[in-house]
Amino acid sequence: MNKTERNNKIEPKVISDLPADYFLAYRQVTGSRLHTHTFFELEFYLNDGGFVTLNNDTYEIKRNAICISVPTDYHKLTSPTGNILNIWNLSFTSTTVDKNLLNKLLYSSQSNVYYLSEKDGEKVKSIIRLMEAEQAEKQKNDNFAELCISLIITLVLRNRKDSPPEQKQSLTRKAIQFVLEHFKENISLEDVAKEVGLNPSYLSHHFHKETGFKFKEYLTATRINYAKKLIRANKEMITYACFESGFNSYSAFSRAFVNAVGCSPSEYATRKESTT
Repeated sequence: MNKTERNNKIEPKVISDLPADYFLAYRQVTGSRLHTHTFFELEFYLNDGGFVTLNNDTYEIKRNAICISVPTDYHKLTSPTGNILNIWNLSFTSTTVDKNLLNKLLYSSQSNVYYLSEKDGEKVKSIIRLMEAEQAEKQKNDNFAELCISLIITLVLRNRKDSPPEQKQSLTRKAIQFVLEHFKENISLEDVAKEVGLNPSYLSHHFHKETGFKFKEYLTATRINYAKKLIRANKEMITYACFESGFNSYSAFSRAFVNAVGCSPSEYATRKESTT
């Protein structure tokens, strides 16, 4: 986050809900409010003009540029001249992408802002068109979208030169990696603190300060996103989704689900069934 904004107490918008495992949208904007979220977000810029701020750094927006924000990032768009920014916005949960690719994004030694060649930009556009058609037909459960997202990330990352891993592992990002790999298990703040070598109370404070989320909120959001994925795959899997996503009891799962989604798991399954 920009230090001036933090000092002026501009409260960033915190976004935790995603309607599906991924969501693709074409947007025309002149800017966006500073925000962060529990999922990953990729913005593909179709024209020059304006700036994207990712944490403490600001980059000029160019045609075929891509900005990828991870759950620890704060970002916003600005267009001082009022120029309209044409953007493909792709949001996706951690469950849609191979963990090795996610870790490369989490452990980047540089900000995840990339300027693609015209050739690679056209490849990304082609993949996005495939995803757009797939989304218009309603999302299937055959991993087509996951493959497309992985293709885009691979195109972006394959020419990147990173520093050795030990030079780039933020403790908060290590904590997030541990959550993404173990959220199905009965993990606690103490378990994660032990993994990253921090006092639990210090990790809790640092995690909230850096991500905008309390640790338990992030863990719960990750579990709920995965449970929604299972329920969308099979409306009869509600009880299975509860325990498979890491909850110890159905009552705790139901309460968390209602708080996050606004309806019960069974209502969500019925709603999804009626839209297919």
